[in-house]
Amino acid sequence: MKNLILAFFALMIAPLASNAQVSDCIVNLVVEAYAEYITVGAVDFPEGAVLNWSIDGVVMNNGSDLIELSAILFLNGPVEICIFFETLECPNGVELCETIDINDIIGGGCVDPTFIDPLAICDTMWAPVCGCDGNTYSNECVALYIGGVTSWTQGECGGGGGGDCPEMIEAGPQLKGAVCSWIFEIPGGGTQEGVSVEWNFGDGSGEVSGFLADHTYAVSGVYEVSALYTSSTCTGVLFSTVIVAEGCNELPMCELYMGYEFIEDSVFFEAYGYPEGVFLEWYFNGELIASGTDVISESTEGEIPPGGIEICVTYESPECPYGAWACEYFETEENCALYLDGFVQNNYGVFEAYGFPNEVNLIWEIAGEVVAEGVSFLEVDDLQFDATVTVCVSYETTMCGLVEACEIFMQGGEGDCPEEIMAIPPKWSFCQWAFEIEGVINEQNFVIWNFGDGSNDVEGSSWVVYDYSTNGVFEVSALYFSEACPLGTMMSTTIEVWGCGNEVDCIDQTQIDPSYACTEEYVPVCGCDNVTYSNECYAYHYGGVTTWVEGECETAVTDLEGASSWTVYPTPTTGNLVISGLNEGVWPCKMYDSQGRIVLTTEVSNGQEFSLYGLSDGWYTLQIVGVLGSAKRVIVQR
Repeated sequence: MKNLILAFFALMIAPLASNAQVSDCIVNLVVEAYAEYITVGAVDFPEGAVLNWSIDGVVMNNGSDLIELSAILFLNGPVEICIFFETLECPNGVELCETIDINDIIGGGCVDPTFIDPLAICDTMWAPVCGCDGNTYSNECVALYIGGVTSWTQGECGGGGGGDCPEMIEAGPQLKGAVCSWIFEIPGGGTQEGVSVEWNFGDGSGEVSGFLADHTYAVSGVYEVSALYTSSTCTGVLFSTVIVAEGCNELPMCELYMGYEFIEDSVFFEAYGYPEGVFLEWYFNGELIASGTDVISESTEGEIPPGGIEICVTYESPECPYGAWACEYFETEENCALYLDGFVQNNYGVFEAYGFPNEVNLIWEIAGEVVAEGVSFLEVDDLQFDATVTVCVSYETTMCGLVEACEIFMQGGEGDCPEEIMAIPPKWSFCQWAFEIEGVINEQNFVIWNFGDGSNDVEGSSWVVYDYSTNGVFEVSALYFSEACPLGTMMSTTIEVWGCGNEVDCIDQTQIDPSYACTEEYVPVCGCDNVTYSNECYAYHYGGVTTWVEGECETAVTDLEGASSWTVYPTPTTGNLVISGLNEGVWPCKMYDSQGRIVLTTEVSNGQEFSLYGLSDGWYTLQIVGVLGSAKRVIVQR
């Protein structure tokens, strides 16, 4: 039961009929006002009388002694409500009409219609308030001038409605005598993703569909239509509007439906569900284009006129004298879109076009000069400009004409951007390297990686693993974007891959299984790759070596990247390490266990001794960032 917000005001109205024959020929009206609706009830009429109602001349709810009307119906001015009946005792009939003004009913209550100004300009800022009528308004301006509420509190009414939401319902009858068939639309509601609308057509029926709906009313009347709209960017907002359906009492329900399908350069429309023997007519934006057929086709190569395209099919018959209609709508914006995004840093730029129709020829221009065509992704490594550069992409068809998107790009790297890539050498498989962008912690990001070996770019995040197929020196680069680094930044590092691809006789890649659970006892073996492993299990499943001998190799520390530029000793160690051969300065250093997990982060300099107490027995990899031959193997043995 609806909550009563306003104290109701009852009007006892004397009968106006001058032709009453007996004292029973009377009827009175009682009006009660609530927050969102107004009820009008008939009282004092003779028992058994059948009441006939009309609202501003429109017949509705015949036979009922109570009608319920939306308060919105009264906002455009006073409404005339009439009631009529005739009985044996009142053969000439009794009619009572009364003009009701909402101002006389609600006075100074929660909603004051004098505040409402549909022409008021309110901004779209989402600063929700809860009106005294129980509705959530996007901000105070909307509450006052659109809702007409006299008081409100900050915040939403019971939650919901937040986000980027549309603002209204638009309603209109269909064409050519379709007086009971209506189309409802939420403007702008189709541009968002994940749209779901719960429609209530006010006559006890509804549906869950998209931002566009149509409905045919079986009975004339005044109906309040509502729509609960949600999408990926709108957590829910409720709209409502009031429509008047006329002449529906005399109209039968006339069946007619239409479907369509795009095939190559044409779209085919088909009518179905109609009675046998009717004569179909097809209309293009109100002009007759075909008749006598249930299928037509139109080319998609033609230019869409301003306002879009409306395709309708209709028929008339003795059973359906006002005609049945089915229509489809196509807007220009849905077929001729084009968007551009990109990034520029120094003399390097990447750009992407999206949202365009299939099979169009894209033409790219930089600073007014054509640089490419026929591609949706453009990479330029020799941009020449000072502060900004204008990039445009366009296409042209007979349907859309010339469609162009342009953006002005500044030098990238603005914002809080990371600066370095950390290369994590292989632990056991020499081909597999890991790369991490330093300084990125719990941040949503997007990275385009290039591993320098001629392979395609890879889209990913700040951490990536890559398997090389050959040895060599490779420059690894990363194009990085995030909310903190919106314009992006480019980073690179150089690595040397060794022991990959030419160790077929010694290394069997199919043996390698880093997830295999080896025991941790230290019973060293020297693999055919001249690497010391803590036991045979690690040699087989982590190193992939095909042969080994018992005992440590002569050189317990192996330089994974080639020629050695620094050394670490002693290894095996029981607790302390010393680094020698480093250039002057302080260098960042990290140590990884056999599973690739960081167990130590520190800074080192030449000749420095540091402790490894707290680490378990086993194999570790020591890496000094920025130093040639930066990775060393270390054995910890207590």
